[in-house]
Amino acid sequence: MTGHKGCVEWTGIVVKRLLSNEYYTGDSVHGKTGGKLFAGGSCGAEDSAGYVVRDTHEALVSRADFDRVQEMKAEQARVYNGKRAEGRRCAAGRNKFKKKVVCSDCGKTMYLFRAVSQEGDRFFYGCSSHNRSRKVCPYRHKVMLEDLEAAVFGVIRSHMDACLDTERLVRKLNAGRQGTERYRLMSRQADRIRERIRQDAGKKAGLYADFAERLIDGEEYAALSERYTKEAEALSAELEKLLEERERYERDFHIEEGWEKTVRGFLGERELTQGMVDAFVTRVSVDKDGDCEVVLAYDDMLAELLEAVREREAENGEG
Repeated sequence: MTGHKGCVEWTGIVVKRLLSNEYYTGDSVHGKTGGKLFAGGSCGAEDSAGYVVRDTHEALVSRADFDRVQEMKAEQARVYNGKRAEGRRCAAGRNKFKKKVVCSDCGKTMYLFRAVSQEGDRFFYGCSSHNRSRKVCPYRHKVMLEDLEAAVFGVIRSHMDACLDTERLVRKLNAGRQGTERYRLMSRQADRIRERIRQDAGKKAGLYADFAERLIDGEEYAALSERYTKEAEALSAELEKLLEERERYERDFHIEEGWEKTVRGFLGERELTQGMVDAFVTRVSVDKDGDCEVVLAYDDMLAELLEAVREREAENGEG
């Protein structure tokens, strides 16, 4: 490159160009996209970079210096790519949430990145849309990995404590006079429903005998049979619902089996584990300030149980 006074300006770009192009060693390179420039040429050497004709003009860089620079660049690239690969592996090994962390604005998955500094490596989640285009998502929604894990662990810990505390409270309510009386009342209702189901089954069984003795015709038989079948189905559904409700009044009340097994399986944990995330976490939404909303798989069950407790306390005059 020549300056305004005809002097070469040895800028970084110029030096890089000189040390990256074989032309400046005095050689001419042809056919970099593949194949020979001259179909029958035999006056030069072939390599994967194309067709090289040696010593066609004055060299600005010696072949030895050029080759040494290529070796240095290759080594730098190897180290750089190795560090990048190590960083990706390191980040992947720390990512417990795997597509469960999302941006609250655009809804896209947030990915775990590594930030290298003199103080050491730090890991954070950032919005993937923001990294591609700020028009799609104007905010980075950055949250540090340790802050996210602490927030999620706190939510799960609170959920487990609330679950067990509510279970104990339900048992206490069930052991009281009103709880015991309600259980007995529902048991008597269940017995009455069972008796009606038994009676309808007997009536349906006797229909064929009436049909055989010509007390009813085929049309009446079909209509009555369908009627008793529908009544039995309705009574069975009513009984199932009643027994499900009665379970909440048992002295030895337990929450849903799978939920209880999950909660009790992680009670002893003192920090967030992959197993806890897999078992509990459905989604973590991060807003532009880095605040997290954690949605758990059993949130609906806990909400229903707490609502049932509030209703029971209101019935007992304890609200």
